[in-house]
Amino acid sequence: MKVLLIVLWCFAYLVCLVRTDSSIMASLPSCALTCMSDLIPSSGCLVTDQPCICTNRNLNENISICLMTKCTLTDSLTTKNISSTMCGEPIRKKPDIIGLISLTVVAFIAVLLRLLTRAPTIGAGSIGMDDWTIIVAILLLVPFTVYCFASRYDGLGTDIWTIPFKHISKLLYNYYVAEIIYCQLTALTKSSVLFFYLRIFPPTISKSLIYAIITLCLSYGITFSLTFAFQCLPVPYSWKGWDGEHSGKCMNRNAMVWSQSTINIVLDLVVILLPLPCLVKLNLSWRKKIFICLMFSVGFFITVVSCIRLAQVVEFGGTTNPSWDWYGIGVWSIVEVDVGIFCACMPALLALLRHFWPAAFGNTTDEHIPTSSPSRRLPKSPHRFSHTTKSNCSDFVQLREMGNHGGGNETNVERV
Repeated sequence: MKVLLIVLWCFAYLVCLVRTDSSIMASLPSCALTCMSDLIPSSGCLVTDQPCICTNRNLNENISICLMTKCTLTDSLTTKNISSTMCGEPIRKKPDIIGLISLTVVAFIAVLLRLLTRAPTIGAGSIGMDDWTIIVAILLLVPFTVYCFASRYDGLGTDIWTIPFKHISKLLYNYYVAEIIYCQLTALTKSSVLFFYLRIFPPTISKSLIYAIITLCLSYGITFSLTFAFQCLPVPYSWKGWDGEHSGKCMNRNAMVWSQSTINIVLDLVVILLPLPCLVKLNLSWRKKIFICLMFSVGFFITVVSCIRLAQVVEFGGTTNPSWDWYGIGVWSIVEVDVGIFCACMPALLALLRHFWPAAFGNTTDEHIPTSSPSRRLPKSPHRFSHTTKSNCSDFVQLREMGNHGGGNETNVERV
């Protein structure tokens, strides 16, 4: 990793001359002292003029170039840390991310409530593929959250020159693992929503389309998980190569992250927009319309978060201060996966609300939202039902309620 330290370097030489602080002199690398002693006399600043040395931009840039040619990266970081301290630069630290744990807790509760709807007393049916994929996702969310919070402990959100060297390697390793799990989580969450669509769509060409999109989502997850896993060769170079003392080769990280983020956003939009052509044609109660609008609003929010995250990856691979610059990517990644899991569970949460609070959603025999396999039992009714396909939207199944004696008006009962 190449780090361009274009900030205040030279005051350490001044401090050594004026304050004769032996501990400072002992901690400064010899290469840094050489650069400063060569460049300060010709800078126009007196060796006793500390403010001039600290604020002279041209001098600082020249010293940084000298350090890059004569010092190792670890020596440059050590010099930067000392210079920042002695020139009175504030220690920067971005907000703690502990508050984001609440989103993770909400995601776990949503999955648990989703599984509760599969209980016989609720009558929502057996566990399907949409449930299994979200179960795998919530299990992967545990290590993802652990590695993200461990990254914060190891210095994420602070300047890299303020972090002990052993913690830099730990930080990069935590981030490396979290990247891989992130790709899997986003793929599984989308797949769970698509498997839920399969419970709505009858056996028509629409099912083939959904299976094709599921294949794309899973392929995206597998491809980019492997890409991030083997972004550098040898693999440990991903988190050890920062110091310039290890040999290895890495892919273009900017291109890699931009590709992953762009494809992720496109798949988000496909999953959200897929059922809209049929949903807009359905005659739903205002309660259902409110819930569907809420669910799609959450889905679009996830896409917005993905776009914000994409904006954070500018200069991802070429950053000179990764512990500071990667903070935004980490935060928005946590938000995206947590809210995504919650959104995938929203239809099941509606079924649970309908069971315990039927008055809020109208007569349960008038409408039905499937959250289980197609073989589930329909709501009890004194009427008999016939099964037809809606002519203007063949992707959704419509139930037509018939009178007891075959006469009277017909009432449409739609699965959405």
